[in-house]
Amino acid sequence: MRKRTAIAVATGVVTCGLLVPATVFATDALTNSSSSSAQAVKVKLSGNQWWLTGSVTIPGAKPGWKLEFDVKDGAVPQIYQGRTTVSGKHVTVTPDTYQGGEFNFGVDLAGKQTSYELTNFKLDGKPVDVQGASWKEGGSTPTPSPDPSKPPTPDPSKPPTPDPSKPPTPQPGGELKPGETWVSDKSLKMSAEFKDWGTSGQLDFTITNTGTKDLASWSAAYGLEAWLQPGDSWGDASATVQKELKRLLLTGKAPLKAGASAKVSVATTQPGPDGRPPVDAGKPAAAWRGATPFIDAAAYPTPDLAQISKDTGIKQFVLGFVVGDTQGKGLPRWGSDALTPAQHMAQQIADLRKAGGDVAISFGGENGHELAVDHKSAQELAKTYQGIIDRYNINKIDFDVEGSVQTNTAANKRRAEAVKILQDNAKKSGKALHVSLTLPSLATGLVQDGKNVLKSFTDAGARPDVVNVMAMMMGQSVPDMGKYGDAVIMAGEHLHQQLKDFFPNKSDAELWRMVGITPNIGKNNGDGGQGVGDKGVVSVADMKKIEKFAADKNIGMLSMWSVGRDQQCKNGAVQFDNACSGAKQEKYDFSKAVAQYTKEWTVGK
Repeated sequence: MRKRTAIAVATGVVTCGLLVPATVFATDALTNSSSSSAQAVKVKLSGNQWWLTGSVTIPGAKPGWKLEFDVKDGAVPQIYQGRTTVSGKHVTVTPDTYQGGEFNFGVDLAGKQTSYELTNFKLDGKPVDVQGASWKEGGSTPTPSPDPSKPPTPDPSKPPTPDPSKPPTPQPGGELKPGETWVSDKSLKMSAEFKDWGTSGQLDFTITNTGTKDLASWSAAYGLEAWLQPGDSWGDASATVQKELKRLLLTGKAPLKAGASAKVSVATTQPGPDGRPPVDAGKPAAAWRGATPFIDAAAYPTPDLAQISKDTGIKQFVLGFVVGDTQGKGLPRWGSDALTPAQHMAQQIADLRKAGGDVAISFGGENGHELAVDHKSAQELAKTYQGIIDRYNINKIDFDVEGSVQTNTAANKRRAEAVKILQDNAKKSGKALHVSLTLPSLATGLVQDGKNVLKSFTDAGARPDVVNVMAMMMGQSVPDMGKYGDAVIMAGEHLHQQLKDFFPNKSDAELWRMVGITPNIGKNNGDGGQGVGDKGVVSVADMKKIEKFAADKNIGMLSMWSVGRDQQCKNGAVQFDNACSGAKQEKYDFSKAVAQYTKEWTVGK
């Protein structure tokens, strides 16, 4: 089956400033440089007892500049942007690929260091005359009064009384707990709102100056959840991720007047479970409904499962497809790198379950990275599968194995072993888990590659409840392209015979309960192309005939690809299309035919 994707979320890394304390002392130096990168360079240094930051602004610079400096005294800075090489106390920084003319660096002094000096600044090999490129507590740099680097000595006779309504403010150099905030001035109030759209999200921040004085500069920080990956930002501040401190830093782009507010938004992506709690999607059904058509969960707009169920009579659906990220890191995704299994489909599943329905989730599909390929061990693969099972509280999973991955012996072995781990763990915990295996088919049943995938299951001791044939696009194996529905039934009959070789101890009735049939509704690709004229079509009448066959044989699963295509094409066109069937029909005619199949069984048995 084909995986359809219509949503794309742009993400990226944002170049921005590092933390600047509320009260700082800084000296700017503007020099005329003849470097190849720019004609003018601006270097800024600032610091206090906890934190020292520096920034170099190169107006109009293109990526490729090189900044060098020496650390005369103190620890080598922690560089948060750019690529850093350190030789002794000589630091060289070059920009990341996305960086232009701004570079920011910082060092966490942890409140212990009393002296810090940076010297010998060079840009593209040419000296940069920087004044104030050193920080010393009580040194030559002008120190405001009171000195922010020297907190007042507490009176031991009068211990401070903690305010229970105000949690301790983290120091600027420290990390934050998830959701915790920090602001650079006590007059600042910060609020954060997270909008979770499942496939992506957005952090919205409001920072208000509640004081009576304007703030020439300001900053704030937000503790990041481990599963959240910030991307592009927009608004009144720049934003950067400080991984070492587990937080997102916001640096104001302009002064913040008394009584005024600054607003910042940051796009996010959610890369898979990664320790996130399960979504509130309700409880799964105990019984497995034999009528379970596929739905493209990556389609746009997101399918409204409860409404579709109401309109069609279908109670359960198979949602496809969960795949790996395009970088091959094994992070699960819905349909593409941009769609992540965080909250996606959670509300739709919950609404369906409230109406008495349920879902299975299918891993794989025709397109995308296969998780079994990306993972290098069955244990890690099983962990990823289990993460999705736990996230949506499901007890029904499908593995759609097609395309080149069918011939990947190592991946097939890992997948099968991972399923065995899942089934064993479910049994130990007293939970039910229904497993179906969806494989390409000809009218003559499974091809050898499909048989090999099934054999990998039996060799590993994994137990598929259903082997589901994709009786679609069967080409020259179809005896009569004008009777495509009969060829679908033929595929199911041949599968039943083939299953006897794998499960010789099962009765005919038990083997029929292992048979799944999934036609491609309407127009099918035929013989390597579009077929001949209006032939190669599964009609609504064919679907009704297939349902009667399924009921007569009491098969385990009757499905179709897909509910999103269950409508007539524009002007009644007979064509293979992702958004319509290419058959003459009213909307949801095929789904309503499948819904007539009312067989059920207990999950996992």
